[in-house]
Amino acid sequence: PILIARPGLPNSSPFFILSGYITRRRNHFADAERDFSTAFALDPRNPNAYNLLADTYVLQRRFPEAVHVYENVLSAGEQAPIVQFRRASCIQSGTGDTGPLRDILTKYPDMEFAGGQTPARAWMAMLDGNYAEAEHVVNASPRQDFQDIDFSFYYPKSWYQAMIARAKGDSARATVAFRECREILAQRLLVKPEHARTIAVLAQVDAGLGQKDLAIREARHAIDLMPISKDIYDGALVLEGLAQVYTWSGDRDHAIEVLQKLVNMPGYTNYGRLKLHPLDP
Repeated sequence: PILIARPGLPNSSPFFILSGYITRRRNHFADAERDFSTAFALDPRNPNAYNLLADTYVLQRRFPEAVHVYENVLSAGEQAPIVQFRRASCIQSGTGDTGPLRDILTKYPDMEFAGGQTPARAWMAMLDGNYAEAEHVVNASPRQDFQDIDFSFYYPKSWYQAMIARAKGDSARATVAFRECREILAQRLLVKPEHARTIAVLAQVDAGLGQKDLAIREARHAIDLMPISKDIYDGALVLEGLAQVYTWSGDRDHAIEVLQKLVNMPGYTNYGRLKLHPLDP
């Protein structure tokens, strides 16, 4: 259908966005880049166009090009804080430099776009060893769920509460938060029983609860439901879940084996995240 429609929609930005979105998930990144670039050229102020183009570069670890997309948007007059936030996030992912991201979060203390900035603020506080601040940031938010690296899955607040407790060595609090998170994810699975991303996160939660065998089974089931051959985007994110299960279960050899696969395919496993993120080994 996409190929049939293409000749009749030569100047349709939404068409090229949809086409790029589909082709990217099928692991045709050159085609996706072309489509998103065309959409961006047709409609430079369209957030879907420039975010998907930049994200396509991020997934390929071409961070300077992703940063350049956002700099073009800002130069054209767009001053929305979220654009500056995403530019800074690209810098952090590519270089490990958190300075620009910290600057933006400080400059716009109330910025919260779809629940994506609270986790970043908590992450920065955790990097500083300021767990009280990290807890305050998460607990003070009126939101009950948040987006993270890929801006497509909503993590319960208890997920982040568990991360912080685990990082500061409070195993009792981490267990309580992981159990709460598990209940929320289980309720979601009643609505969507075969949702691979939810099952992959559930696997990580069970690893955090010390249920290694169960966690591995769940992570592998999620991969069966969403293999990279079916969808490289979600498939890589689900595969990350298995790497995290192995890491938290103390099986570093298998974790590294999975990570080696992840760094050789498009995805969000990158230098800055591996170096700094509390989830990663």
